[in-house]
Amino acid sequence: MLAGAWGSYPVGWLAGVIGVIFCIWLMVVSPTFRWAVFVFLVLAGAGIYKLIQQSNEDDARYRQREATARTLIQPSQLVLNEVKLGQSYGLWQVNGTVQNNSQYPLSRFWLHVTVQHCPAAPFCVTIGEDDVGIDVQVPPGQLRSFDRNVYFANLPTAQRMTWGYRIDGVKAEMP
Repeated sequence: MLAGAWGSYPVGWLAGVIGVIFCIWLMVVSPTFRWAVFVFLVLAGAGIYKLIQQSNEDDARYRQREATARTLIQPSQLVLNEVKLGQSYGLWQVNGTVQNNSQYPLSRFWLHVTVQHCPAAPFCVTIGEDDVGIDVQVPPGQLRSFDRNVYFANLPTAQRMTWGYRIDGVKAEMP
């Protein structure tokens, strides 16, 4: 580090400033260097444009692929069995089995889990809910178990607690 009147600065800053001043001086005194800088800037601009264009095309392909993956399997083609909500070491967990009755491999599905307090049936009040993404690889026609933490923020104590779930989305494994 180089100490100065305004504190400590890395030597790299000094070298950078000297390099910029030198380049400006060369552009002033050398027409050939001016053309070289101009050509370099045009090529750098074209390269940056091409990289941005490629990134945008990759992003569009990814979004199209994701949209397709979310439409190949319908929620009705999944069968959930033995789904339970419980606590383990202070954390809420949902677990069970999922059967994939579609022709595509399953990679992920989303559950919307709702907890209600029902002091007097049928009067229930929702006291907690969470959307849970469950990553599980299930080939067509097969069954796998799943287990995932569920986060209920500020969940009050309920004497008569009931809970339910619904499948909010499904994603197929894309080749």
